[in-house]
Amino acid sequence: YGIGVLVQLHRIFRGYYFSGKYISSLTDIKDIRITRILHTAHTAIYPDKECRFRVVSSEKFTTPAIGGIFRPTIILPLYEYSEKEYYYIFLHEILHYKRKDFIFKLLLDILMAFYWWNPLLSRLLFPVINQIQELFVDYHLTKSLDSGEKANYMMVLTKTLRFQKKAAEKPWKETKTYALMDSHSDNNIIQRLQYIMKHSVKQVSIVGIIVCICMFFSSYLIVFEPAYRVTQDENGERVYEDIEGQT
Repeated sequence: YGIGVLVQLHRIFRGYYFSGKYISSLTDIKDIRITRILHTAHTAIYPDKECRFRVVSSEKFTTPAIGGIFRPTIILPLYEYSEKEYYYIFLHEILHYKRKDFIFKLLLDILMAFYWWNPLLSRLLFPVINQIQELFVDYHLTKSLDSGEKANYMMVLTKTLRFQKKAAEKPWKETKTYALMDSHSDNNIIQRLQYIMKHSVKQVSIVGIIVCICMFFSSYLIVFEPAYRVTQDENGERVYEDIEGQT
């Protein structure tokens, strides 16, 4: 178990190190139009703070992403968006930064290293948490938008998914950068679009709460503990198993 934890921690920190090194090597985008849109989006989220965000682009990223704690960097794929679409992308990524989603993913990655033996956690929990973060940001970003603005925001999601599918057909593979970039599947995007369009899905689900409570308590019903057969007693005598019907 300990060896497994060390291997996973080494993989995670090595991945973050080289990802951060790669992103640091990327050249900042100097396009005045994009810089202006970034400052506009930043002012909408942080009215009284100076913008410290870098904006770079990379062919290894198929979706917009944000990473970094002290010097946050927004990474754009090599696709063309309209000015309005860039504005929504920057709003979305800056909201992720404001909510400390990247730090939470980093801590979750480290925690998952200790559960490498459990595929339900090590493989499935991270994508679920990521989708919850995306839904939360979508909700806070769109709750004050009118129907036309919501439609424009949804176009950014569908356009990014289309670009991602087209990029998957290229011979090179996208670089997995752990918490920096996530795979947005068709089902995940559809769910996000439904949450934006339908108010009913954002209401509290009594059934969902009951299921969560039942799962929480049932998680204490079964406890796996290591066991071994005793072959000798304290005097070194051999211990035989009790066989029914025999002495």
